[in-house]
Amino acid sequence: MRKIVVAIVQHEGKILMLRSKEKEGNLRWRFPGGEVEQDETEGKAACREVAEETGIVCRPTRKLGERAHPSTKRIVSYYVCDFIDGNTALKEPYKFDKIAWLTPLEVFNNVTSSIFRPVKDYLRSLS
Repeated sequence: MRKIVVAIVQHEGKILMLRSKEKEGNLRWRFPGGEVEQDETEGKAACREVAEETGIVCRPTRKLGERAHPSTKRIVSYYVCDFIDGNTALKEPYKFDKIAWLTPLEVFNNVTSSIFRPVKDYLRSLS
C-alpha cells in the first residue's frame, strides 16, 4: 500500500479545499492529496496532486507530520505548501464538485472528520 500525502496550500491566509461529489464515510470537504508514486518524494507528490486536482502550482515548505488516518487507516503525511501560480479549476470533475479558498474558520466548519492536531495548530496560527 502506497503512502498518502495531503497538501495544506495556503495563500493570503486562505486554504485550498476540494468538495467531493460523494461522501467517503463522513468526509466531504478535503485538502488536495493522493498517493505517492514510486521514486517520488512526498513533497513532490503533494504538489503534483495539487496541480492534477486544482491546476494550482505550489511549493512544499514543511512537513507537519504523519499518522494513520482515523477513517481510512492509511498512513498520511501532511505538508504545508505555498501557492506559486495558477487559477483554480476542477481538473477532476468526476471526483469533485467544488473548489474553494477557505479561511481557517471555514475549514474547521466544513471538515467533518478529525483534523490532525499539527494541521489544526497550523490553521490556528493563520487566524
